[in-house]
Amino acid sequence: VATRLWESPELVTATQGALLKLRAAGVDVDPDAPVPVSAPAGLPGLRGSEDVLGVLLAAVNAGQAVQFPHRSSPSAPYTTRTVEPWGVVTHNGRWYLVGHDRDRDATRTFRLSRIGADVRPVGPSGAVTRPADVDLRAIVARVVSEAPSGVRALVWVADGRAMALRRAGTTVGARELGGRPGTVLELEMGFRDRLARDIAGYGADAVALEPESLRADVLARLRAQAGAAS
Repeated sequence: VATRLWESPELVTATQGALLKLRAAGVDVDPDAPVPVSAPAGLPGLRGSEDVLGVLLAAVNAGQAVQFPHRSSPSAPYTTRTVEPWGVVTHNGRWYLVGHDRDRDATRTFRLSRIGADVRPVGPSGAVTRPADVDLRAIVARVVSEAPSGVRALVWVADGRAMALRRAGTTVGARELGGRPGTVLELEMGFRDRLARDIAGYGADAVALEPESLRADVLARLRAQAGAAS
C-alpha cells in the first residue's frame, strides 16, 4: 500500500516531508532512487476505492475536512456527509474512515467501499486535529462488532447446501422454492452486512426471506456480481 501511494499526487507533500526528516536525522536518502519494493496489483479490500483512499489520506495529512457522498448499505441512496477525518484503518480486510461527522456532531465510521468517488476537501488546511486520546482501531472494532442485535432473519437453503448457514441457524420447517426442496432457517442477524455477504456467496442455494432490509442487501450484491461478470 505504501509503495502504491508513495508517488501519488495526493501524498507528494507527505513524501517530501518524510525525506526531509530522514535527512535531518542523518540518513543518506537519494530522492531519485526507485522504491525497492514491488507493489501488489491491487490494494486488498479496496474494491476500486484506491482514489478515495488517496484523497482521504491527503486530507488527514493536511488536517482538512472532507465532503463526500455516502450510503449506509449497498441498496441505500447516497447522502452528502461533511467529516473531519482523523485517520483510515483496516479491520477484517475492510477499510474505514474515522472522524467527526459535522452533520451529526458525533464520531462516525465510514466504510470506504460505500463512499462515492466525488470526495473533495473543504475548508482550510490545519483546521482538523485528531484528539490525542482517540483509538481509531478500537472505534472501528466497536462499530463493526458482531454484537447480538435481537433481530431474527429467515433464510431458505437448498437441501444439502449452505452447511455453514445450517450450523448457525435453527430449522423452522421444510419448504420448496423454485421447484427445489429446502429448509427455512432462523438466524440471529447480528451485523447485517456480514450475513448478506454470506447468503449471496451461496448464489441460488440460499435465499433471504426476511427482513426486507436483509433481502435488499443480498439482491444488491447479486446484481453487482452479475454486472461484474457480464
